Amino acid sequence: MLSFIRRLPPLATLVALSAFVITSSLGVWQWQRAGDKTARLAQIEQRAEASPLELFAAVQMGEQAVDFPLRVEGRFSADITLLVDNKLRDGMPGYEVVGLLDTDAGWLPVNWGWLKAGTARDALPDFHLPDGLITLNGRVGEPSLNSFIRETASGAQPGLVRVQQFDPVWIEQHYQLQVLPLMLYVTEPGELRRDWQPVVMPPEKHLAYAIQWFGIALAILIIFFFAVRRTLSNESE
Repeated sequence: MLSFIRRLPPLATLVALSAFVITSSLGVWQWQRAGDKTARLAQIEQRAEASPLELFAAVQMGEQAVDFPLRVEGRFSADITLLVDNKLRDGMPGYEVVGLLDTDAGWLPVNWGWLKAGTARDALPDFHLPDGLITLNGRVGEPSLNSFIRETASGAQPGLVRVQQFDPVWIEQHYQLQVLPLMLYVTEPGELRRDWQPVVMPPEKHLAYAIQWFGIALAILIIFFFAVRRTLSNESE
């Protein structure tokens, strides 16, 4: 056995083993992602049937409140409405409209829905959130924050600001408002699209990718085996 191992070409063996480890690891990762997505979808379905939480309870629960229904009452700030940029629907560019709702528990970010972008990039859509006291129903989510995105906020209308993502720290710095660590995704029918997809890629797609990576890993071993076998046979002759 040792003599066989010593006869293996070092460079080819190293490359083949490295490729096998990498592709196998990617397959395992995709398999785990499929399991995570399956569990998340089951959680969403289960929690959707629960009674709506009160906001104070949701804040105390923190991450455990995600995906539960939530009912809140408050007034939207007239000073700031965020248009989160680069949100596509059916291939069309647009924004997710996020307002800040003044509630008894604090400033709650509310994702009001998707708004189609205009033809002119420099002109923001003419949009206003409701005035006065309002009661909203939706589900609890968490603002997704990408640390690699550098904020370049811009605005063309009073109170309407285009941003790259919802960043609580940026809001506190520019508006001196501390927002709650949750976000309400409104689910009631309205003038904007609210076809939320908390799980963008389904588990089945992750499984398909996992099978592809495992298949590539197996192919690497098979090709390496026959290539080495042929090389050693030629050397023996």
